[in-house]
Amino acid sequence: MQARAYKITLSIVAVLLLVVAVTSALFFNEKEAVAIELENQYQRDFYALVDDCDNINLLLGKYRLSSSNSRILLLAEIAARADNISGILSSLPLSDISIERSQQYFNQLKDYSLTVADSISRGDEPPAEAAAVFADFYKQLTELQNYLQDLVDAAEGGHLSFRDGGTDSEDPLGAFNRLETALNDIELLSYDGEYSAKKKELAAALKDLPEVSEQEARKIAKEFLHKLGIEKSETGVENVCEAGDKECLGVYLFSYDGDEPIALSVSRQGGLVVSYYLSRTPSAPVLSIDQGKQRGAAYAELLGYDNFEIASARQTGGELSLVLVRTEDEVVYYPDSLQISVAMDSGELMAFNATEYLKNFNKRDLDLSVFEKEEKVSFTEGFAAGKSRPAVICNKAGNELLCREYAGDLAGESYVVYLNSDGGDEEGIFRRMDGDNGFYNR
Repeated sequence: MQARAYKITLSIVAVLLLVVAVTSALFFNEKEAVAIELENQYQRDFYALVDDCDNINLLLGKYRLSSSNSRILLLAEIAARADNISGILSSLPLSDISIERSQQYFNQLKDYSLTVADSISRGDEPPAEAAAVFADFYKQLTELQNYLQDLVDAAEGGHLSFRDGGTDSEDPLGAFNRLETALNDIELLSYDGEYSAKKKELAAALKDLPEVSEQEARKIAKEFLHKLGIEKSETGVENVCEAGDKECLGVYLFSYDGDEPIALSVSRQGGLVVSYYLSRTPSAPVLSIDQGKQRGAAYAELLGYDNFEIASARQTGGELSLVLVRTEDEVVYYPDSLQISVAMDSGELMAFNATEYLKNFNKRDLDLSVFEKEEKVSFTEGFAAGKSRPAVICNKAGNELLCREYAGDLAGESYVVYLNSDGGDEEGIFRRMDGDNGFYNR
């Protein structure tokens, strides 16, 4: 009887071991199959990048001979392909290789192409320097293709692996390093655009304010926390640069350790709180979206930012992220914005960031007389728009425009349209996205 039980036990153990072995093999094979497919996708993306570079060069060559109308189409395709290259560079697993300059280069090419296309579409001549700029891009890309050819040769020889690559100069992926080095030798492009080397003056709200000492900044940080009902002892401070897209703002960055660490920055110039972050993962939401919005607006007022309205509210998990914009004399100033996040379980402030407000706020000399009379505007049939209001927005070049803002519905969908107050040119159309998790303009 015991012998029989022993044999049954051995059989069961053998079966279990067989199941484990088969399962492990299947899991390993499945994992390896996923890894191979991922590498194949990286390879396909890489060849798409090479193809886009080759086509951009072809299009730049055609640009030199084209007429105004065909130039718009050429520039639009150049911009689309440059944008695709930037996206591919972001998706490739190159975390150990710096590609910052490469992405900046193609972002500038995309943005400058769109800037020139926009100028032509308005009936203006291209900027005087455009021909020379595109000739430089053509020459540069011709030379840069040598580095891409090294990668193509490695790929065709089966030696290019994005999963196993490194940064060694002998490694095929090292060609990305050489590409980056070559681009660093090319001067940054300066123009009126989003990715220009021209640095927009950061912190216009601070430019005339005196510099504060670290001790003064520490007191300001403590008072900020006190307003939020937080009493914590600082555990560290750094004198650092807090950056926007292209700008840098000198701040004192204070750290507060504990179960829920806090990071809080105070500007060296003017002594204003630039950012606040509470490190905590909120639990299941208790507050409604409307309650979260009320909390966010109340925090803005508590921190001294009056006359702000909520431009967007989006809930992700247990956190509601708000963008608030300044209003004054019936004008809404979209560049003067704050970012505030509220915990939907407790209503406490999770994050506050005033970088955009400090970067853009200034006393603007606006001519509002054009708004004294409502203009007749012919919209698409079926678009029911209400009365316009004055709005200051930023175009893609980062320039501020005074516009008429029209909100209305078309076929059951909500849209916001911006028309330049000087001439009525269309400057932007956004669809308002409403849902259970909030709203935003897209």
